[in-house]
Amino acid sequence: MIKKLIAIMYCGVIIAMSHQSKVPMMQISLQNIDKLYHLIEYGILALLVYVAWSYKKKRILAFLIIFSISDEIHQYFIPGRNCSFFDLITDVTAILGVYIIFRYKDRKKALLL
Repeated sequence: MIKKLIAIMYCGVIIAMSHQSKVPMMQISLQNIDKLYHLIEYGILALLVYVAWSYKKKRILAFLIIFSISDEIHQYFIPGRNCSFFDLITDVTAILGVYIIFRYKDRKKALLL
């Protein structure tokens, strides 16, 4: 139950951050550093959700992708933010990366049984 609560709270943090017109970030002069932030943010989300609901991987994958799409659309309506296709691709890349790791882990475990 606590794992599910943590995952839900993390979704809330993402929504709250997306609702801010300007997200405070470290001032790093690397180009496209926000893509790294998206990879980390959605990688953590995927990890938390897969750990909390590990028995429904395909449904989780669908939920996470829909969540990331809705997050980008939501940002379109926030002053100072924009809806970025490349941010969405980065989010989905992180989600799929965690999904592949969990699928591989499950298959490896099944082979050992």
